[in-house]
Amino acid sequence: MIEKYLKSDHWEIFLLTFGLLLLLIFVNESFYIPKIDQNNTSEILQARIDSYLYIFIIYYISIISWAINISFGLNNKLKIKKLNNKILFLISIFFPIIHLLGFLIASKNINGNSSNITIMIIFILISSLITTIAIFYWTLKTSEIIKTLDEETNNKLKINKLYLALLIIIFPIGIWLVQKNITENYNKLLENNSKI
Repeated sequence: MIEKYLKSDHWEIFLLTFGLLLLLIFVNESFYIPKIDQNNTSEILQARIDSYLYIFIIYYISIISWAINISFGLNNKLKIKKLNNKILFLISIFFPIIHLLGFLIASKNINGNSSNITIMIIFILISSLITTIAIFYWTLKTSEIIKTLDEETNNKLKINKLYLALLIIIFPIGIWLVQKNITENYNKLLENNSKI
């Protein structure tokens, strides 16, 4: 599976991420037709929000499957290992999913009680901050590994790893641009290793 991600064309990864997102939104909008009634408008709104949160979770899983396979696959092939703390990397990748699931659970269990609302707001603020830090951490680590691949293949990508991390955050366009470089450099790395 890791080899498939490392050797995939950029358009395949784009379809896996953005194409999946568009398909899920299309299916959700096409087949979800609620019966409009004055009494259940808040339930309809809650169901729509929940359905889009589920779609985003599936979309995020497609993005992190790319990041995990690229990061672990390249880290095992490179001479200089950049992924020293794999547990922290995995926690940073999966924390946003836990955040979204916690938001879903919290929104279903709120009863209009002011103390419940206060607790939910505090939970959302703290976990959103941690989620933001986690996303920056795993994108920075992934970009650091991609930059190391670039240096080991003597390609000298003329982009800073911070800019590369920000490019990865701009899903899925960033992955479209980065994957082309990964595939080319990974093939060069395999050629260089076979010559040794």
